[in-house]
Amino acid sequence: MSAAYKKVDKKVWSVPEVTLEEGRTRKIFLSNSLDILPAVPYTLPPSKDGKNSTRKWLNNTNINLTGFFKAEEMSIFERTLLQIKQVSALDLSEFGRFKNTNLLDYKTATLPHTFLAKRNVLVPPAMLEMVNVLIREVLGNGT
Repeated sequence: MSAAYKKVDKKVWSVPEVTLEEGRTRKIFLSNSLDILPAVPYTLPPSKDGKNSTRKWLNNTNINLTGFFKAEEMSIFERTLLQIKQVSALDLSEFGRFKNTNLLDYKTATLPHTFLAKRNVLVPPAMLEMVNVLIREVLGNGT
């Protein structure tokens, strides 16, 4: 008598149909990868004041004193400068000044200094004779 398990019907799950056209992969190699990027508008909208940067701050930088840059170049430069300023999360007004408050959060682990004379120094057996000769010379000189 064999101890076989009773056969149980299993549920069959249907597989979604995929046509040959849907399953085909298409590879397109571009000669210039910049072709897929959207075109940049020639005239940028005016930049807005942010939390860290204002129009007053930008005017105080005096970037185009000689009038070397064109208006379009200045708008691109101002936009880039304001974006960089808004990304910066640090307040750079106290940059470079040493203050005690900067170091309060940092703790450094230190070990008490132990002098070499207060503890035993292990000498390898191969160097034992050389160390004994050196110690005798130092003690013989009186130093």
